[in-house]
Amino acid sequence: MIDADDLPANIRGAPSAEIRLPLGIRLDDAEKEIIRRTLETSPTIKDAAAVLGIGLRTLHTKIRTYRLR
Repeated sequence: MIDADDLPANIRGAPSAEIRLPLGIRLDDAEKEIIRRTLETSPTIKDAAAVLGIGLRTLHTKIRTYRLR
């Protein structure tokens, strides 16, 4: 029997609990990576904005700025 825990995280919808970034990474590069990973694991952009604690309009602006979509 296959359980949800046997499936990869991106299929079962469970985001990874942590994002590892190297020391000394530039702040804008860290923000870009955090947003990219959150978008990958969130079912919608609205959900990603909620997880990040920012407004939907702000997230759309950052997506355009970082050319994430």
